[in-house]
Amino acid sequence: MPSVSIDEMVSGVRIESMNPSSNETIENLVDTYKSLKAEMAEHLGVDQNNLAYIQSTNAGIINILNSLKWKENDIVILNRDEYIDGILPVWALSKKYKVKIEVIDDMNALEDYTLESAGGCVKAVFFSHLECNTGKINDIEKISKIAKSKFPEAFIIVDGAQALGQMKIVGAKMCDCYIFPFHKWMLGPSGTGMMYINDPSDHRLESINVSALGAILDDAEGIKFQDSARRFENSSFNFWLFRGALSSLRYMNQYGLDNVYKKQRELSQRFMESIDLEICSKSNIEMSKSCGMVFANMPDQVLGKKFKEILEQKNMICRTFDHDLTLRFCFHIYNSNENVDRLASEFMNAIEVYTELS
Repeated sequence: MPSVSIDEMVSGVRIESMNPSSNETIENLVDTYKSLKAEMAEHLGVDQNNLAYIQSTNAGIINILNSLKWKENDIVILNRDEYIDGILPVWALSKKYKVKIEVIDDMNALEDYTLESAGGCVKAVFFSHLECNTGKINDIEKISKIAKSKFPEAFIIVDGAQALGQMKIVGAKMCDCYIFPFHKWMLGPSGTGMMYINDPSDHRLESINVSALGAILDDAEGIKFQDSARRFENSSFNFWLFRGALSSLRYMNQYGLDNVYKKQRELSQRFMESIDLEICSKSNIEMSKSCGMVFANMPDQVLGKKFKEILEQKNMICRTFDHDLTLRFCFHIYNSNENVDRLASEFMNAIEVYTELS
């Protein structure tokens, strides 16, 4: 996270701690609420009234799934290579409402997919824009168009956690909901995120995740919802965290988003060129890259787990997926060529160490 973002958050907390209800505190909170929505709307090319604050991608997924109207035997089509925080809410939904889950190997091949469940209605199609454990990019525009044609009642939900900050977002307005955090590639703090809702008044949605930000009690009408995506927002957010997210967004815009994407790709390419792919192949380690990420697919879990341990001893950070079968390395604008070269050297050393231990 940029130091300017940390300074913004610390300054805000100090102001609020001295007088939580002061005019200065309230003005700062309102400014953050409005400014971050307006600037993210410009970034995505959407209407800011269609953006709602959330704490995380997982929270947004749960919010939307709970807002849809479910019946027994309704169907959710789920992409196979989803992150666990996307899978678990769908699994819980199936237990609560006896909803059926159909898993598709390649969401880009949705047009040729035949439902296995008979008699059910497809109520949701859920997939990641950029898959966290494979790096595969799913075409939002293409998939959304096909899904709407094949399954007219389906609500199309896209997890944008890995895409936002690594690539220009094209097609968000084609899906029904695009969910993302700020703490991954947007350099913001944990506990901050947003979701874009194409039509907050969509008849398929009945929000129960509602607060005074999004509704009022009306004597004649009962609960009267806002027309905007605010109807899906909680109250009492820590908006100093979102102030940090706003500062990070401005930092990336000042750096230049195209420059950000270019730097990420250059660093991931440098890593691939700095390792010996022939030795990797002989060790049955399959290497691949996507945007600012490099993936090392291990032949077995033992090697994957040991590899991670060896690298962490050298303060080399990586994520593991599929029970340690896949290691992922991420590169951003805060990394230098020297960082990448050292990681590549330690990666090759890890192969030697493991070979000797074996």
